[in-house]
Amino acid sequence: MRKGAASRTAGHRVRVLLAFWVVAAAAAPAHADLRGALADYKKGDYTHAFQEFLALAKLGQPVAQFSVAEMYHAGRGTDWSDIHAYAWASLAAANGEARANALLDQIRPKLAPGSERIAGWIAAPYTRAALEQTLLPALSSESAPAPGAAALDPMTDCNRRVAHAYLAPYPKRALNMGAGGTVIVEFTLMPDGTSRFPRVVYAVPAGIFEGAVKESMLRIRFASAPPGSSPVQCSVPYSFRSGEGDEQPFDIPKKVEAQAQAGDPGAQQLYGLLLDGEPLTQEQIRAARKQGMPHPGIGVAGLPWLVKAAQGGMPVAQYEVAHDLFAGSGCLRDPAKALRWLQMAADQDQPNAEITLATRLLHGTPSAADVAQAKAWLERAANQQTEDASQDAQLLLAAILAVTPQSSLRDPRRALDLLDQLRGYYEQPIVPEIRAAAQAAEGDFAGAVRSERTALRMARGLRWNLAPLEQRLSAYESHRAWYGSLLEF
Repeated sequence: MRKGAASRTAGHRVRVLLAFWVVAAAAAPAHADLRGALADYKKGDYTHAFQEFLALAKLGQPVAQFSVAEMYHAGRGTDWSDIHAYAWASLAAANGEARANALLDQIRPKLAPGSERIAGWIAAPYTRAALEQTLLPALSSESAPAPGAAALDPMTDCNRRVAHAYLAPYPKRALNMGAGGTVIVEFTLMPDGTSRFPRVVYAVPAGIFEGAVKESMLRIRFASAPPGSSPVQCSVPYSFRSGEGDEQPFDIPKKVEAQAQAGDPGAQQLYGLLLDGEPLTQEQIRAARKQGMPHPGIGVAGLPWLVKAAQGGMPVAQYEVAHDLFAGSGCLRDPAKALRWLQMAADQDQPNAEITLATRLLHGTPSAADVAQAKAWLERAANQQTEDASQDAQLLLAAILAVTPQSSLRDPRRALDLLDQLRGYYEQPIVPEIRAAAQAAEGDFAGAVRSERTALRMARGLRWNLAPLEQRLSAYESHRAWYGSLLEF
């Protein structure tokens, strides 16, 4: 946690947050989302609209379920089927879509005996109870695994104490703006307690606190893990407050809340993200308790709203739900459910989801197929317009291109080109490490030695284990290239 000393008003802070998230919420996903489906239906593209509605209906989105029922009933965009219409209308009604009850009353007298039972079979995989087993988070303030899940996901076992704390200076730009904010950073926690490759996955507002968080994570030391331990992927929330005594939550604009309550997925995403970044009010705590969280804490009130937005096809919300399921933040940890949401977000080109899928493929000792698939995800993420995420993807991609043992995937020249495009990674030894490996692969051993020595100097300042870097330096001094993995997951 971080606290500064400049004063500012809660109203100003809301404007700073909304300036970023209104743009994010308004950006149309690449694939199925509720707003896009409704727009396609309105313009008469019924075939496309039906497929979009159906994809969302299977996630439990009630408006989409009702729309699928209507289109089956009318034979619009799909073959006519009152049995299917009845099945989807039943699901929509159960999920609170009032219009579905009138449609059920209209269809029921036309059904042949036994049809309602068949409709029940069609609806069974998509009932609330079924989706709670396969997809929806089990809300909880505890971070225990879901029943049947592993006791600890090796990618999120990060409960080590901090042995040496470090807080980077409060950004001058934030002080000048009078801005506070929230950042969630993911990183590799090494067995020796050092942090590698800090990656910001959530920042409100964007472009202000990310550098301070990355610098802090590189300099924090955690307790060492037992001998033989492997690196693990962790996440940490940072909350920035720019005024003493200004710890009260701001008032979220009523318009955002009203639109979220009315069912707009973009507003639900925005509302959930705003709630997740703030301490809870007493009213929010009471609401969270009613939803099954007896001891809710900071950063969990938004999850139910993010789930609604994810069901509405919003890829940022889908990624955030996956992140919470991996970490057990506001819900029981459930990696299987998390991977389903992560895949959906990545399929819509959400760059953080693509990077997370890549890092999970690279965890441990990846096969050649794993590396190739990870490279494909990183290629997609590197081409996104979200600068921080695309830069993170470029760094990871450069590491693969420089040193992968799979010669068919190696491209040291492109790795160097990608490094030249990076900004804001100057404190990370991994950058000269990748450069050294790529230079050696191209036969520039003098350049590789210089770059590796730069990496060693930086790593020494961060108190890293220097043995692997010294081994690579020795190889370059002997005019030998080095292949393997520079990034451990």
